[in-house]
Amino acid sequence: MKQLVLDISNGETKVVEVAEPSVRSGCIIVKNAYSVISIGTEKSIVNFAKKNIIGKARNRPDLFKAFLEKAKREGVIIAYQQASRRLEQYLPLGYSSAGIIEKISNDVKEFKIGERVACAGAEYAWHADKISVPKNMIAKVPDEVDLKDASFSTIASIALNGFRCANPELGHSIVIIGLGLIGLLTVQIAKAAGCKVIGIDLDERKVKLALELGADHAYTRSGSNETTILELTGQIGVDSVIITASGDSNDSIQLSGKITRKKGIVSIIGAIKLDIPREDFYKKELSIQIPSSYGPGRYDRNYEEQGHDYPIGFVRWTISRNMHTVLQLMKEKKLTPAKIITEIFSINSAVQSYSDIENSTELKIGSVIKYKNNEENSESKKISIKKMESNPNEINCGLIGGGTYATSTALPIMKKIKNMKITSISTASGLNAKSISEKYEINNLYSDYHDMLEEKSIELIIGMTRNSLHANIVCDALLKNKNVFVEKPLGINFEELDKIEEIWNKSSKAVMVGFNRRFAPFTNDIRTFFKNRVSPMIAYYRVNAENIPHDHWVYDKKEGSGRIISEACHFIDYLTYVIGSKPIEVFSNSITTQKSEDAMDNFIINISFEDGSIGSIIYTSKGNKKFSKEHAEFFADNKSAVLDNFKRLKLVSDKKTINKKNTLSQDKGHKNEFEYLIKKLKDGNRMEDEFMLSLFSSRATVAAQKSMITKVPEKV
Repeated sequence: MKQLVLDISNGETKVVEVAEPSVRSGCIIVKNAYSVISIGTEKSIVNFAKKNIIGKARNRPDLFKAFLEKAKREGVIIAYQQASRRLEQYLPLGYSSAGIIEKISNDVKEFKIGERVACAGAEYAWHADKISVPKNMIAKVPDEVDLKDASFSTIASIALNGFRCANPELGHSIVIIGLGLIGLLTVQIAKAAGCKVIGIDLDERKVKLALELGADHAYTRSGSNETTILELTGQIGVDSVIITASGDSNDSIQLSGKITRKKGIVSIIGAIKLDIPREDFYKKELSIQIPSSYGPGRYDRNYEEQGHDYPIGFVRWTISRNMHTVLQLMKEKKLTPAKIITEIFSINSAVQSYSDIENSTELKIGSVIKYKNNEENSESKKISIKKMESNPNEINCGLIGGGTYATSTALPIMKKIKNMKITSISTASGLNAKSISEKYEINNLYSDYHDMLEEKSIELIIGMTRNSLHANIVCDALLKNKNVFVEKPLGINFEELDKIEEIWNKSSKAVMVGFNRRFAPFTNDIRTFFKNRVSPMIAYYRVNAENIPHDHWVYDKKEGSGRIISEACHFIDYLTYVIGSKPIEVFSNSITTQKSEDAMDNFIINISFEDGSIGSIIYTSKGNKKFSKEHAEFFADNKSAVLDNFKRLKLVSDKKTINKKNTLSQDKGHKNEFEYLIKKLKDGNRMEDEFMLSLFSSRATVAAQKSMITKVPEKV
C-alpha cells in the first residue's frame, strides 16, 4: 500500500510502498477514503526537517541538551551515532482521516466491519491507504455525513476543545484570531453554540471567507482592531479570545490583553510566542487556557493505546466524545467542512501538492487526499524490494521489531557481522520497516511476523519487540524449526519461562538471550581475573537509572512488567555470569514512599548462589544524570575488581594493580555477542550451557519481582 511520509534528514516528502498494518490488540484496520492535510501543522514539521543539524539543534534545544548528557555518560561516538540514525528515519504525516473498517481485533466489540468511521491521532490517522487505529481514537460517522467532511473530525475536535476551554455561554462574544483551517472551523462551532463571533486575520481572503461561514464581524489585522472591538462590545471587551494563529510574533497575545473583558479567558490553540504583557493580564485578572489537542485523553497511553475510557460523570468531554460532537454538528449542517475545501488530490500526486501548498500564493485552507479504496482488495502482507542472491556462507536472519534499540544499537552492529545477513523484517508499523529496510538493505518486509516464520531460507529469528511478545516469538520460532536470538527479558513470568524450556527441550535449535554485558571485554577480564577462585564471591552492582515517565510502556503490566523484569534482569544475569553459579534465593525490597512509582524505580535485590556466593543490586532513579550509570565491584580470594560504567576497570591483587580504560565510548559487548552467536550457529553449536544460565537468571528475575510483592525471600 502507499503512504505519504517525510524524510527527516532533508525535509523531502515522499510516497512510499509499505506493508499493510496487521491487526493489533485493541485496534481497528481502516481503509482510508479521505485524509486532511493540516497545512499549518504539517508545514511546520516539514520546515523543521529541512533545517541542517545545527538548525535542528537550535530549534529543539531540549533534544540537544539530552544529546550532550548522553555523550557525557556513554561517550561522544555512541551519542552521535544514535542521534544521526534518528534523523535517517521516515516520519509519517497526517492525523485526521475517515474511511471504512476492514478488520477488527478480537477484543474490540464496539465496532463492526464495514462501518464508516473518522480517525484521529498523529500516531495513527496517517496519509496512507490503510491505517491501524486504537478504538478510542475512532468515531462512527452518521449516515447523513459524507466521509470527505468526516475526515475533518480530528481537526474540528481541536477547534471544539479550544472553544470549550474558553468556557463559552449562550450570547457570549468571542474573538477568533487566525482564520486558517482551525480558525474557520472554530467560527462555525462558536456560531452553532449561539455566540457572537468576531474574526481577525492578516489575509483579507480569509476574512471574507469567515463572514461567508457565519462570523458576525471579521477584520484584517490593523491598529484599529482594538478600538473597533471595544466599540462593538460597549467598551466592555469580549468574553473570550481564541487564538488559532501560529508563529513567532507576540502580536496575538498582546491584542488579546487589550480586547478581553475583566476576568475573561484567552484560549491559545496555535503555537505562538507566549510573552504575556503582564499589565493588561494582571489588571483584568485574565485567565489563559492552553488546550491539549483534541481533548482529554490525548497523550495518555491508558486512554489512547489501552482503550480505557474516562468516566463520563467525571470527564464529560474526551477525544472520542468531541469527535462525536463535531460529527453531529456536521449531520445538522451546522459545521460544513466542504465549504473550506480548496483542493482534492490523490496520494500519487501528494508530493507535488505538498510543494504547491508551500510555494503557492493561492488561498489554501482545506487540502484533502482522496484514496482509491473501491478497487478489489489485495492484501500486501509481504513486500520484496528486489530478488536476493543467496550466499551459502551467510546465515539469513529475520528481524522482528524496529524500535530504538534495534535501529540505534543492534542493526548498525549486525550489518558488520561476518556471515550474518538480515533478509527480512516485521514491525508494528509498515513505514518503520520500510525506513529500516532502505537503510540496511533488507529485502523482505512483513506486516505479520508469523508469515515471516514460514520463510524457509531464514535460519535465525531475532526478536526485538516490547517484552510481552518475547516468549511468544521464542516459542513460535522454535516450533517452526528456527534458531532464536531474543532481547531481554526471556519471559515476564514463570509460566512463559516454563513453556519456553519445554519447547526448547524438544527442539534441536538454539536460543540466545540478549544479555550483551556478558560479552564486554571488561567482563572477560573480570572472569579471567577470578578464574579458579576457591572461595565464594561477594559482589554488588549499582545502577543509576534514568527517570522515565510513569506512563511509559515499561511499567505496563502487559507490555513491560516493570523495571525489574525489563532492566534489572540485565544485572541479575551479569552477577550470575561472573559468579558462574546458579541463583537459589532472591529477596527484594524497595524504598517506603507514598508514591508507588518511586518504589518501582528504587529497590535492592539480594541474591544467594548455589556455591555460597552472594550478590546485591542497587537500582535507583533518584541519582544525578552526571553520575555514572553503572558501577560494579567483585571480591574473592583476596582480590578485588571495580567496573565503572564499562569505561574503566580496576583489578587489584597482592601481585599488582591493573587499570584499564575505554576512552571514547563504552563497550558493553554488543558486537562480540553477535559474533559469538553467528560462530556458534555456523559450528552447529546449540549453546546449551549459555541458555540454561540465561534461564536461571531469568527465573531469578521473576522471583525478584515476586519478592517485591510478598516482601519475603523467594526460592528460584
